[in-house]
Amino acid sequence: MSLFGVFNIIEQMTVYIRKGGPNSMRSVVPQEILKLLELEQGDSLHWKVIIEDKITVEVNKARSS
Repeated sequence: MSLFGVFNIIEQMTVYIRKGGPNSMRSVVPQEILKLLELEQGDSLHWKVIIEDKITVEVNKARSS
């Protein structure tokens, strides 16, 4: 099934972290994720980190206000 199939699990991706400013780090959003979330320049991402038996990170396109 392709990346855009319903309930498809995305293959692992590796991105690199670099210094963004004095108190921040930056990374890129892979092209596949940009397409999947229909992201455009100026959009925001909403991050949710769940810490239980393991760490799970959810990333969604933030709703426009």
